[in-house]
Amino acid sequence: MSIKKRSEPEKKEPVVKKQTTAKPQVKTETKTESKPQTKQQPIKQQQPIKQQKQPIKQQQQPIKQQQPIKSALKKAEPLPTTTTKVEPLKAINNKSIKKTKEVITQSISVGCYENSIIGYDATYVGGVAEEGFEVDLQMKYGYSSHTGCVKALASTKNVLVSSSTDETLKVYDLKKKVEFGQLAKHEGFVTSIEFYKNTHMFAGSMDNTISVWRVSDWECLKVMSGAKGAINSISIHPSGKVALSVSKDRRLFLWDLTKGTSAHFLKFKSEGFIVQWSPSGEHYAVVFKDKLVIYNSSNFEELISLEFKLQILAIKFLDDNTLMVGGEDKLLTFIDYKNGGKITKQLMGHDNRIKGIDLLKFKGVDKTYVVTISSDGLIIVWNPTETILPVGCAETGFRLTTVSVGQISQVKSIDSNDDEEDNDNNQNDDEDNDEIDSEEEEAIANQPTKKMKVNVEMEDEEENDEEDEEDEEDEEDEENESEDENEDEDEDEDEDEDEDEDEDEDDE
Repeated sequence: MSIKKRSEPEKKEPVVKKQTTAKPQVKTETKTESKPQTKQQPIKQQQPIKQQKQPIKQQQQPIKQQQPIKSALKKAEPLPTTTTKVEPLKAINNKSIKKTKEVITQSISVGCYENSIIGYDATYVGGVAEEGFEVDLQMKYGYSSHTGCVKALASTKNVLVSSSTDETLKVYDLKKKVEFGQLAKHEGFVTSIEFYKNTHMFAGSMDNTISVWRVSDWECLKVMSGAKGAINSISIHPSGKVALSVSKDRRLFLWDLTKGTSAHFLKFKSEGFIVQWSPSGEHYAVVFKDKLVIYNSSNFEELISLEFKLQILAIKFLDDNTLMVGGEDKLLTFIDYKNGGKITKQLMGHDNRIKGIDLLKFKGVDKTYVVTISSDGLIIVWNPTETILPVGCAETGFRLTTVSVGQISQVKSIDSNDDEEDNDNNQNDDEDNDEIDSEEEEAIANQPTKKMKVNVEMEDEEENDEEDEEDEEDEEDEENESEDENEDEDEDEDEDEDEDEDEDEDDE
């Protein structure tokens, strides 16, 4: 039995085995050492970060819900209108407001046999000028531009082009009054020039061709050929898609400007000298040596034909019903071509043949004036709807050959202070014209003037400053007076002390 009891401790071997089984614990420790590979788990556990983004989105939602605040701001927009005008502030600070506006001046340019170009500025005065003229003409420049007779002129906004028998084609800047340059494309001299709006220019030449120019950079886009004689005259349709020309080969060409080629031509019995479209483009007129013919543009059929004893040198459509004619007869004739070619009016003012006719219009004036030139050297302005007498005139002293009316556009600055001064002057003039009694003048003088709130506030501030200065002066005066009083009191006290001392001595 005792032997069995001693054998029990021998059964502790399994305990030793347990120690040996502890080796896997070491392995587990190695596994724990290899746990750095499992450090990725906290990366996967970054869900709270995503949860933090959600409240951020939730915070953005109330921002979107702040639409009523925006609508309230929109409703509050009319409020600033009470303080938008700050011109009085700038006037007080002596800072002028610089505004700009476009000022358009009508310019009349004429060419002459003396190789020169003369320019006049036309101003509407409405009968205030001398001799009751409605249009005042002032000479602005004279330029000997060519070495030969000036044959043609054409102008558009701030640009003038002239041609001469010296075979030159020159461009001028009307705004600066300088020669811009010279165009060279034709072999002979240019006989006819016409602008289409402010974008393109067409020139017909003695070399039987018509050149097309772009005004922006003065590049020659196309040279159209087809005529077998020199080009006498050209005219652009109001649409800008087609053009007409008459030439010495007695043919009328219809040009397709979209392709730059001739689309149609007619053969006349005699040479055509002038061609011109009507303002609507429904008709066109052709001048021959002894007659004037108006055609229908839809079928090229003759509408009317008028014979003249003397040659016609210039024509111009006044409107879609009236055609103006001038020439060797020295008369400006008005023809109602839709009413059988009836002559409605004839104006006489030149002593020699009429060489050119053009239209003159002013901004803000509901009138169309007519400008004529003659070899007698006169430029005459007519108002055909109201009077048969000239309403403007200028004497050049040259034998004129051609005329063109253009526009000069200038941007000028406006000073608001000047406007205010003008308004003040006008108000003062009105007050001077009114008869007011002395009592009323005193009452008006005592009344406060109507000014902006800004002015009133500034005046109040100035008054407050003046009141402060007066208060300071009063305070200084009071201090001085108090000091004087103190000094007087001190002197009185000294005198009292002296008197007391004297009385004490007497008592002793």
